[in-house]
Amino acid sequence: MELLFNKYGRYLIYFLPFFLLTGPFLPDLSISILGVFFIYLCFKIDLKKYYINYFTLYFFIFYLYLLTSSFFSTDPIFSFQSIIFYFRFILLALVIWYFIDLDKLFIRHFGYFLMAAFTFALFDGYYQFLHDESIFGYTSKLTRLTLPFNDDLLLGSFISRLFPLLFGIIIFSHLNSKYLLTISFLLLVICDVLIFLSGERTAFGLLIIATIFIVLFIEKYRKIRIFSLLFSLIIIFFISILSPEIKTRNIDYTISQLGIADNSQENENEQKLFDKVYLFSEQHHSLINTALNIFHNNLLAGSGPNTFRLLCDKKEYSFNEQSCSTHPHNSLVQILAELGIIGFLFYVTLCSLLFYNFFILKFKRTSTNIDQAGRNFKICLFACILITIFPILPTQNIFHNWINIVYYLPVGFYLGIYQTK
Repeated sequence: MELLFNKYGRYLIYFLPFFLLTGPFLPDLSISILGVFFIYLCFKIDLKKYYINYFTLYFFIFYLYLLTSSFFSTDPIFSFQSIIFYFRFILLALVIWYFIDLDKLFIRHFGYFLMAAFTFALFDGYYQFLHDESIFGYTSKLTRLTLPFNDDLLLGSFISRLFPLLFGIIIFSHLNSKYLLTISFLLLVICDVLIFLSGERTAFGLLIIATIFIVLFIEKYRKIRIFSLLFSLIIIFFISILSPEIKTRNIDYTISQLGIADNSQENENEQKLFDKVYLFSEQHHSLINTALNIFHNNLLAGSGPNTFRLLCDKKEYSFNEQSCSTHPHNSLVQILAELGIIGFLFYVTLCSLLFYNFFILKFKRTSTNIDQAGRNFKICLFACILITIFPILPTQNIFHNWINIVYYLPVGFYLGIYQTK
């Protein structure tokens, strides 16, 4: 069993980026299979380093809190079902760490598969933009892009959240390859432009945040990302001039949703500027205020994991007629509403540990055991995790399986990078 897992288990990780493009089922099935085998190996051989460490301890305590919180939630059965197998995401990170230890070429090989998945996703994205449907016929009534094999509106999230991982792997594995670095330059430009064309403003915001972080702190090849972004912005500028429709969707509509300006011409006496300012949009504003109402009535432990959808239409919490959805569309607000102050302390602790480790990596190099390529790679991984915990922009449900796989995927490389080179 051990030999079978060591030889073939890694391919479930290699193909995970492609599985993510199909929707939530295949990636979730893959990590569940990996988790079962890994638990078996932990009992069979000595793998204490993977489950006796600060990372595993922290997330195991967090998982126990989720279970406890669900038990005392508004609907214990529904909440418990939502998070009972949450530990599989933690196991995903540990399995990646395990394979990095097992094979020094694992990161490079995974990079090839991730590059191929990105290439396919970008090709399908531009095809969708031109033909209003994916290669396999999936369509969306909104301006956002669907996954190639699924009608979930997640393509922009896939590209923006995993691009720092891909960029880091390219630098880490091929530091002196000018050919592959040129490819990465072109790939970054294509990503930037596609996300702008799609109108996925959150994805574009995450891309910019990750880019700024990488440019500020990476030690080598920052010029690649600077010039790729400048080149992208030039292209975006000319696209906005040549296509007023795209400008309206990405810029004017954003201003209108924020409430900074009202584009309607129905009432000449209506105040047009600063009539009311919203958090992201009128609907997001309503969802966030509803979530805060839930938090105020459940300060310590929240209403329970994944219970926003059960409470948002109740009179004592509802902000207005747009107050209901499956989640508040903001991770920090969802943590406050569903997990309370205790959950918020987990979030603050995670942020503190992340920035502490970044400080050690960046400013106390003598205390680390990785070389320049490893440090640059880890800065890119920090960028991935940063946009995961970023508290301001709209987000998906923090208990959704697809997005958690995207969240925990870079964490596995973060844990394993100290073991290489």
